[in-house]
Amino acid sequence: LSQAEHDVLASAILITTSRQLAEQVSKEADAFVQTLSRKAILEKSLENFGYILVASSLEEAIEILKGRMGENGSFPHEVGLFLGYPEEDVLGFMMNQGKNCKCCGCWKVYCDECSAIKTFCRYKKCEEVYQRLFLAGKPVRQLIVAA
Repeated sequence: LSQAEHDVLASAILITTSRQLAEQVSKEADAFVQTLSRKAILEKSLENFGYILVASSLEEAIEILKGRMGENGSFPHEVGLFLGYPEEDVLGFMMNQGKNCKCCGCWKVYCDECSAIKTFCRYKKCEEVYQRLFLAGKPVRQLIVAA
């Protein structure tokens, strides 16, 4: 919500498996909106890019996001958040309509280019290790690790 009170293009999204948490956050957010001098900006942001998704499981949340992908023929930006992309870069992508990024790797970078490049390098190294192990005959089931 802190970003949404400053920019009508900011998103405020909650994905949870707890209906109780969703209801409490919704109630607190409604009360919070009423206290702000930037109430109109926050309300517009929430109207455009805010929602609470209550899913019974991670799998259901993914299915719901898949459904949103087909709603208007575009890729919903919250998928980037779901995949762990930095919020600032997801917002930058939305505001710039995918143009004017500082660099592009696993996602388009609009803010902390140095940190993103380090992350891209870690991902690349991980990909190379897993590819080498797979090509050496390691079964996929043994390559899968819990996060």
